[in-house]
Amino acid sequence: MRIEGVELDRISFYDSTLFAIRCTRRVQPLFNLNDNLRVCGKYIVLQEEALSLAEEVIQLQPDLSHYLFRGLKNYLGPLNEACALSAGSETSNATATSIVRSVQSVIDWMYDNPTNNPAYAIDASIVAGTAVDKSFFKTVQGDFFQYRTYLDEVLLPGALPKLDWASLWSDVSPFWFKMSQQLQQDVLQNETREKVNGELLSPPMIEIIWDPEIISHEEYSDIVKALGDLARSQGALGVERIRSTSCDVPTSEGALL
Repeated sequence: MRIEGVELDRISFYDSTLFAIRCTRRVQPLFNLNDNLRVCGKYIVLQEEALSLAEEVIQLQPDLSHYLFRGLKNYLGPLNEACALSAGSETSNATATSIVRSVQSVIDWMYDNPTNNPAYAIDASIVAGTAVDKSFFKTVQGDFFQYRTYLDEVLLPGALPKLDWASLWSDVSPFWFKMSQQLQQDVLQNETREKVNGELLSPPMIEIIWDPEIISHEEYSDIVKALGDLARSQGALGVERIRSTSCDVPTSEGALL
């Protein structure tokens, strides 16, 4: 089997599945539905949960991973639904396809049923990645040969592993990845705070009902900032405003109030 020059059949089904998940992780932040983040939010959450579970399952020994495995198949339906909804965008559709194939690869691995799913997952990730970064294929290809060399070396007597995959990128993460990742992280934070129907999973610890006819914008800002100062004085990072669309409160860039 060759994937545009990448000889995936040179590594085991287990290793090719790990490699597929790694490729998928790089393009996962590119998933969107016509920039309607509120609509695709639940699918972003499902994809993250499915990929995280797939990573946990395949990293465990087969006799242990079956405890986690049962829930993995339940994600395939919603993930395929995300594929269908993203069909209008080649990048989003390729990203969703890559995630589905990666998850299916882990399921196949559990059943000891080697398939082409890792190859399809990597192909889809290349399509999605190349749409925003023309050098993406070279990144995947170089990553593969580094992985292949590593597998050869660890088989030698006395060899020590030299591959460090603590980061998804061998160098600095591309700008498009950082931007897309931040956008997805914002969606994930919102979705874990709220149910799809808008109902809060847990109520805010403090609720401020602001009547602008009684309290001015400046006074409201002073109250919120004072609460942030109080939280920080007790060792917390600050406070975060939830469901607030009335006005902005000036604060340092990147800091909680």
